Amino acid sequence: MRRNQSLIILAALTLSVTQASAAVRTYFSPELDGYRASACLADGQTCGKPAADAWCKANGWTSALIFQRDSQPQTTRLIDSGDLCSGPACASFHQIKCYTPETASSGDVGNGG
Repeated sequence: MRRNQSLIILAALTLSVTQASAAVRTYFSPELDGYRASACLADGQTCGKPAADAWCKANGWTSALIFQRDSQPQTTRLIDSGDLCSGPACASFHQIKCYTPETASSGDVGNGG
């Protein structure tokens, strides 16, 4: 009987992990219209998490869990205005991990990329 309880608990944990993983996706070198996504918003001062959140929201997710900037400047597209940024001040994202709470169905998220 104890073994059956352990198997049931293990199956429940596996199912919950599977559901949670369906609500998270990592995008490497995220792009907007053929250009790398800018790590800053159009004001040039709001960078990092707010820009990653904006990218995730534009792609059907709730927010960004983590992000990593690319070390090489390049031409990027600003997430909130769609304008291009070029030059040494134009950082892009190397990766963004987007998140949506488990209550959303997996069919509602992850269509961007």
